[in-house]
Amino acid sequence: MSERRSSVYARTVLSLRRLVWPVVRQVLGWLFIILGVLGLVLPVLQGVLFLVIGVALVGRRNWLIRRSAVAIKRGLRRWAHARQPLIARAGQVALRAQHECSRQSRRLAARTWFSAPPAEPHRRYSYRGEPNE
Repeated sequence: MSERRSSVYARTVLSLRRLVWPVVRQVLGWLFIILGVLGLVLPVLQGVLFLVIGVALVGRRNWLIRRSAVAIKRGLRRWAHARQPLIARAGQVALRAQHECSRQSRRLAARTWFSAPPAEPHRRYSYRGEPNE
């Protein structure tokens, strides 16, 4: 009887965790992002660290973070193609650094416990509904 209760309890806790964790993750992520923005202005807080943690918790697929990343990337590209050679060189270095950070972020997201599970590989089906090999 106690085994049955413990399995029911474990399933209840697991289902509750699946419902609550995404909300808690979003709230914590945005809290860290707000602290990160404050930390960029205030000398006491580590702004970049809080921003990285916040973005990792909220997720790269959030529309606001996605648009911000695209806007930053466009600005860096514009900066890299400036007519002044010194500014263009600095823009190229910044664009290369952004590309490397983005690549490492994707690799890290694939290995973390709070990221989404990997998607199923796409299968092509014939007109008869049988999978093509």
